[in-house]
Amino acid sequence: MASPKPSASWQNIRRLLVSKSKNELLNLIRDLYTLTTDNKDFIYAQVLTPKSTTPKARQPKKQPSSASKAVPKIRQLATMAAELREGASFNITRLTTLKSLCLNVARISVLRQ
Repeated sequence: MASPKPSASWQNIRRLLVSKSKNELLNLIRDLYTLTTDNKDFIYAQVLTPKSTTPKARQPKKQPSSASKAVPKIRQLATMAAELREGASFNITRLTTLKSLCLNVARISVLRQ
């Protein structure tokens, strides 16, 4: 049994296509177009579908809610509390996390009034 011929690589096909004239390339596309419905669909998708040249408008980023901002701070404080129970010590400046949570609550209460 003879082994099947290896298919041509893309580089070989590309070299061949580059050497063809515009009419020869159009005839090739026409032949491929009429060969199968899958080819027709592909050509429609590639050629007839308009390509957008303008970038899509960016959606503005939502500002995280005050609750979602507070969650990591609360986790950090819980970790600090556990470490304090085990004998660790922290510099007093680490309490700025707690202070920032109090500021957030003060801002929310002002906004609600």
